[in-house]
Amino acid sequence: MVSENQIAKKKHPLAVALCQVKFTPIMKMADSASEIQDHLRRIGLPRFKSNETKVLSVEFEPSGSIKKQAEKPQLGWEYANADLSQSILLNQRSISLVCLRRKYDNWSGFKETFLDVYAKFEELLNPIYVERIGLRYLDLVEDLDKKGVSYYFNKQILSDDFMADAGAKHVNHQSRTTVILPDKSVMTIIARLGNEKEPVLPHGMELFSLAPTFPLKAMNAFATLDFDNSFTLATPQDTFKKDDIAGHLEILHGNHKKAIESALTKESINEFCL
Repeated sequence: MVSENQIAKKKHPLAVALCQVKFTPIMKMADSASEIQDHLRRIGLPRFKSNETKVLSVEFEPSGSIKKQAEKPQLGWEYANADLSQSILLNQRSISLVCLRRKYDNWSGFKETFLDVYAKFEELLNPIYVERIGLRYLDLVEDLDKKGVSYYFNKQILSDDFMADAGAKHVNHQSRTTVILPDKSVMTIIARLGNEKEPVLPHGMELFSLAPTFPLKAMNAFATLDFDNSFTLATPQDTFKKDDIAGHLEILHGNHKKAIESALTKESINEFCL
C-alpha cells in the first residue's frame, strides 16, 4: 500500500534542499577528515570522495544587497549515502548537507541529520567564528505546458508585493528578487522558466556525486523557484553552538514555508499537497 506521505512526496515540487553553516577558515580540516568519515559511515553516509569545490565569497551592503561576490576553488570532501541521494560537503570554510527529493522525507529529519553531523564536527574541530547560516530550497515544476504558468504561480512573485504580508522590505527585483525579512535574514528568490534541453539546475548549484531522478536537461517546458535564505552575521560569532544553529534553521525554514505559499496559487498548493 502506498502511504499518504509517499503520495505527497511524489507530488511535492522540491528538487534539492541544502543547508549550510559557514565559519572562518579551519586550516587543520584535513587532519580530522578520517574521524569525520568514520562517524558519517556509521550514520549511513559510506561513500567518500575528495573534490575541488567552488567557494562563493559575498560582501553585502548595509541594505542587504550584494556588494561584491567571487568564486574561489578550494579542496573539499564529500560523504554520500549508498544511493547518492544525500551528501555532506565539507571544506575549510563550510559544512553543508545536500538532499535530493527522493531522500527528503520531512523537515525534522533533514534538520536532525544536519545537526547530528554538525555536533560531531563541532566536537572534533570546534569552529570558532560562525559567519553565515543558510537554507536553500530548489522547487521544480515539470511538464509546464500541460497547465501553464498561471496555474502554478502567482503573478506577484515578480512584484514588490511578494511576501509583503510577511513584512519583507524589497531591495531589487526582476526574475531575481531579494528581500530583507523582519528577522534580518536575507532571502533571494529566483523564478525561472525554461524550455527543452535547458539545464534544470541554476548556475552555480552543484550536486557533485549525487544522482537526481529528475532530468538535469529539461525534456519540455519547466519552471524552478530557487529560495536562498540566510543570516549573515555582521560580526562573526564565537558563541554559536549546535542549539543556536538549530534555532536559526527553524526560522529560515518558516520563512521558506511563507515564501512558497506566497509564490504558488491555491490550485497548485492543493495539487502539491503542501
